Amino acid sequence: MVANKRIKPKAITRAGYEFQDLVGIEMLIRHYRDPDLFEWVQIESDDPNAKALDDVVALRKDGSVEYVQVKFTVNPEKYPLDWDWLWRKTANGTSMLYKWERSFRKAKAHGPIHSAQLKTNRVLTDAVAACMANNKILLEKLDSETRKLVEAECGGPDRAAAFFSSFEFTSAMPDLEHFEVQLRDQLVPSDTDQSGWLLLKDNVTRWAVLKNEPFPDGCIQRDHVVRLISEKRPKPMRQDFLVPPDYTLPEEGIDEEIRSRIKTGETPLTILWGTPGRGKSTYLSHLTQSLEAQGEVVVRHHYFLPLEENSANRASFVDVAASLIHQLKNFYSRYTSCLEDDPQKLHDGLTHVAKTLGSEGKRLYLVVDGLDHVYRDTSRIDQLDHLFNVVFPLPEHLTLIVGTQRVPDRQLS
Repeated sequence: MVANKRIKPKAITRAGYEFQDLVGIEMLIRHYRDPDLFEWVQIESDDPNAKALDDVVALRKDGSVEYVQVKFTVNPEKYPLDWDWLWRKTANGTSMLYKWERSFRKAKAHGPIHSAQLKTNRVLTDAVAACMANNKILLEKLDSETRKLVEAECGGPDRAAAFFSSFEFTSAMPDLEHFEVQLRDQLVPSDTDQSGWLLLKDNVTRWAVLKNEPFPDGCIQRDHVVRLISEKRPKPMRQDFLVPPDYTLPEEGIDEEIRSRIKTGETPLTILWGTPGRGKSTYLSHLTQSLEAQGEVVVRHHYFLPLEENSANRASFVDVAASLIHQLKNFYSRYTSCLEDDPQKLHDGLTHVAKTLGSEGKRLYLVVDGLDHVYRDTSRIDQLDHLFNVVFPLPEHLTLIVGTQRVPDRQLS
């Protein structure tokens, strides 16, 4: 291991976070490869029971937890993994041994621990390596003076013994660039392409930084990874709703009123509701086709379609957002040169297209139909909530048209 001179001095902190993200991706690859391994993975967990072992946390299917703490240095030769580093105290602070032992003890009191470990690119000194076996420090191999210092930092002999019998030290990991290449090569081209890899990296950074991301609780399910990197990435969903050849407009005046309302932009949200069988979806499909025939830009999502194939998850936010982005990119490509495939950036894409259309004196129309089916078919509305949380506030020059049966406020509030 040699110093990584390619990293700018001012970017050392950023490099450390990127290294931590890669360790998270390493865990997510395990999550992806073995569907029966984890319930979820968290990166930069804010679980108070994890504390100093919170960089990567994974709940296994058997109820036990894996805790990983990550430490990175741009110069492993100058800054090795030695005793001084392990028990050194910061100003008015505590040592890493102190923090890790207490966090380990607290986590163990909360539930079973499968493993807890440090992952670092630091290299073991000969003195530390001489006391190691299977990545664990054996207290009986320490000289008496070192052992006393170590046990004091851990809160006594018994606590030190409990901690070191379980805690692992994975050292001499690859530098930042080589580590990324190793992980990428596990997925590209066997499971995804370069775009899928970059999408995974981008989302891992997002999940590490933002609270409750991925929605709703910050727990990365295997399905989140699958949808980003595998061939099961969301495919475009069929959005057409059959309009009979002999279709006649609803009662006189409604069509004119709706068209007048949606084109002015003064009221950017229009909700069309009514009892079942009144023709709401048929009318909205007719309206969509009519607007498109006039050269307007319309994207839409139906939460329910009759005779729908079962492969599409029409309630999933990720699938809905991917479908809307696909519609924009494929049907209105001249407006979407900088549109990203990331579902979380749907608002950015809608804003860009609406702004471009606005400069031409036009509007972007977003039609979302069948909201009442979401709760009725899934008994949950978190994915629907997330879609509207992402879409709102509505960008300028965008008109949102919503179709639904009337439902209890608790299902749509």
